[in-house]
Amino acid sequence: MKKPCQRPNCPGSMWALYNEAMARISPIIFETHTGHTGVLRNPEPYDAAPLLEALETVVEEGVYLLLAPRELSLSEQQERSWLDRFNEASRDLYLVAVIDRQLVGGLSLTASTMWRRRHTATLGMFVTQPWRGQGVGTHLMQAALQWACQCEALEKICLEVYTHNTSAIRLYRRMGFEEEGTRKGMAKLDEQTYADELLMALNVNENESTWGPQGAGPLGGGWGRAP
Repeated sequence: MKKPCQRPNCPGSMWALYNEAMARISPIIFETHTGHTGVLRNPEPYDAAPLLEALETVVEEGVYLLLAPRELSLSEQQERSWLDRFNEASRDLYLVAVIDRQLVGGLSLTASTMWRRRHTATLGMFVTQPWRGQGVGTHLMQAALQWACQCEALEKICLEVYTHNTSAIRLYRRMGFEEEGTRKGMAKLDEQTYADELLMALNVNENESTWGPQGAGPLGGGWGRAP
């Protein structure tokens, strides 16, 4: 069993009524498969513009994200406010991956605000095309899942992925996610092309030994915290 969450303001914590906590992590240094050094961290206000730019490149590909190019209309100020909300929340997490001072990926964990789903969170992630297959997604997932295992309130992490995104599905399976169903023709990519959505989920309690404080993930170590 997990110990009660030790982060102030987290549901299940004895300090929940007295303090506010931010879902922040210490920066994590990682290395790509090609030897580049990167860092995982919470976003800062100055990340708003590069984050929008990176996300736009993935959205423009038109095959991986539910968001359509015409729907990406946030201003830099709106993006900054959105990031502030994540950094100030106790059950929501946003991480960015930065390599050579370039933002190359992001991951969000968004806890449900519905009472009957308060034990769940939804995961979303992207990595820009030049850095796919380099382990960036793996490191983002490792950091997020280890963070999730510290909170008593979070029991299940859910995600949706297009069935044609086979590389992402392989990663999610390797991280411990299991398939729960498929929604046929759920996304209309263009007038003639439909995509099926695969529903996947990870039970945090069942994977605590892997992702908890003493765990190193299914891939072992390979990353450490920055000084």
